[in-house]
Amino acid sequence: MSSIQKTIDELDPTRRIVTETLRLYPPVHNIPRQTKRHIEVGDYRLLANKEVHLAAIATPRDERFYDDPLSFRPEQWEQQSIEERHDFAYIPFGRGRRTCIGREFARLEAMVVLATIGQQWSLEWTEGDSTVTLNPAITIQAKDGLPMRLRQRS
Repeated sequence: MSSIQKTIDELDPTRRIVTETLRLYPPVHNIPRQTKRHIEVGDYRLLANKEVHLAAIATPRDERFYDDPLSFRPEQWEQQSIEERHDFAYIPFGRGRRTCIGREFARLEAMVVLATIGQQWSLEWTEGDSTVTLNPAITIQAKDGLPMRLRQRS
């Protein structure tokens, strides 16, 4: 095992935080697709050649897939992996043949950046309410930014 892989393996708590963050705040809020044929989904009939959208932000907030789905709980990823969940319960980068090809790099980059910042800085909310209002543009963004203060660790 390379020293880089060993270092990455030591970032397991960071991996859980990134995984849970991406569950609640995926990079995109919906994933557009085009139907190829007529299809029935539950009580709905979708016609052929119509654009449909998979709600990437709603699905992982569904109680059918997660206990207390609106809570930030990185510890839920200690025992269970993404692969053990329902196919579409965790889709921050899409799923299936059209999964984002950069997903592993993006997850690794997020882990390294978070770990690097976390070694030197602590982040604190500057206001009492830590609710984040989302602005679902092409990618999901905080509507009014994140009111946070950085404090250098000693």
